[in-house]
Amino acid sequence: MSYKDYPWSWQFIVAEFFFILIGRFLAILASYYMFECCKGDPGNKLTFREVTFLSYAAFIRGCIAFGLVENLSEHNFPNKKVIVSSVLCLVIVSTTIIGSLTPLFKKWVLPSDEQIILAPNDARDFSEIVAEYDPK
Repeated sequence: MSYKDYPWSWQFIVAEFFFILIGRFLAILASYYMFECCKGDPGNKLTFREVTFLSYAAFIRGCIAFGLVENLSEHNFPNKKVIVSSVLCLVIVSTTIIGSLTPLFKKWVLPSDEQIILAPNDARDFSEIVAEYDPK
């Protein structure tokens, strides 16, 4: 089956994108801080930047979203072809663009810690070197 003859709605695609952008961020933020109220090891807590990165990873839409709209009934949804083509566009764009920008977003949101540089003649054990850089 080819989808090239399906009608497109750029307004619907943009609306979907912003709905997913805002909805996913708020859903992950709310669910994380709701579960943070539970007891647990304080060392397992995430920072706001880490939760933001989790939200970014959730923006990528895939085959489940497309499969769900493909199973819609044309009897109940007369504009099913517009929905299918728009979700297909959103899946392709989010997978390629958002997926390919993930390493750059990670560098921006989660800057790496100080890197450990080993001297060639360092005779210490690796665990001793790591313990030296451990913030605990």
